[in-house]
Amino acid sequence: MKALILAGGLGTRLKSVVQDVPKPMAPIRSRPFLEYLLDFWIEQGITEFYMSTCHLAEKIESHFKEEYRGRPLHQIQEPTPLGTGGAVLYALDQIKGSEEMVVVNGDTFFELDFLKMLQFHKEKQSNLTLGLRQVELNDRYSGIQMDTKGQIELFSKRETGSKNLLINAGVYILKPDLFKEDTFTLGEKYSLEDDIFPKLIKKHSVYGFVATGRFIDIGIPNDYAKAQLFFHS
Repeated sequence: MKALILAGGLGTRLKSVVQDVPKPMAPIRSRPFLEYLLDFWIEQGITEFYMSTCHLAEKIESHFKEEYRGRPLHQIQEPTPLGTGGAVLYALDQIKGSEEMVVVNGDTFFELDFLKMLQFHKEKQSNLTLGLRQVELNDRYSGIQMDTKGQIELFSKRETGSKNLLINAGVYILKPDLFKEDTFTLGEKYSLEDDIFPKLIKKHSVYGFVATGRFIDIGIPNDYAKAQLFFHS
């Protein structure tokens, strides 16, 4: 299976501690965060990677070039910052094939059993499946509301002190042609959570797969510091 890694964000909130490389390349125990991410997804069975880049894209391209640990790695550079949603649309337009693939945020690490998630996706005949995780405190993420069968009904707005403690953890299974019939414009800036997912749940079967594995988001200095202890090597 193929994986698309979203690695084009500006990393504005992390600039006080990481300045000369894009956020997904932030050093963790002397290795770029992206290497830990790719290592995990290779273990989960991914055989081919696409890297969506933008901010300081040359740093990612020069480090990884065209492969990682023997797996093909294709670089797709956004012409301008397109947001997470715009980046997915732009990349999928260039990826050949119609088979399902996984999309992963390049600044988060979610330790889940991908084969179980894929089985869930197929059993539900889902068009789009999101990896979800319960958190103790939600002050940074959109909350997720589902029905009893796991179908997502609502993405609530990000807000401090949110009571919606089930969050989108940045792992998605989808088909590249999922967006073809929807009115999204290629090259426009979109957010997955704010612009694209709320529209998709009205037209498609969108499910949430809840997992309890370790999760970290290196998007703010405090959690970036925690990441130094999160990974053991």
